[in-house]
Amino acid sequence: REKMGNAATMAGMAFANAFLGVCHSMAHKLGGMYHIPHGEACAIALPVVLAAYGRRVTPKLARIADHLVLGGTTKAEKAENLLQRIVQLNSRMGIPATVAQLREEDIPELARRALKEANPTYPVPVIWDRKTMECVIRKLLP
Repeated sequence: REKMGNAATMAGMAFANAFLGVCHSMAHKLGGMYHIPHGEACAIALPVVLAAYGRRVTPKLARIADHLVLGGTTKAEKAENLLQRIVQLNSRMGIPATVAQLREEDIPELARRALKEANPTYPVPVIWDRKTMECVIRKLLP
């Protein structure tokens, strides 16, 4: 139990330092509305959220790509290689790229709830408005 508690604490610190607040809040809402396990919802949302952050996270993603030796000559290429690797890993583990249960009419409420949790209480590289959050959630439509 102690080791699991320590691991959970380290994971929380990593999330906070990696600016994954929006991903995490979206996963809470997707899980609550559609009964998707939290880890799976996080994995589904992760590549979409990181891509939506765009240039704000490119340097950090490029550094991770360098550590993983994913190739690329520019920071943008390296970041894209990392995003593609995340998508590939999700696919290999059977994690879907979209949320089968997601309905267009649910998106405004999901966005409202996710923003309430994520802004400004989570560390994020960009504070999103409702329109942006809805646009990102729409990328999870089947």
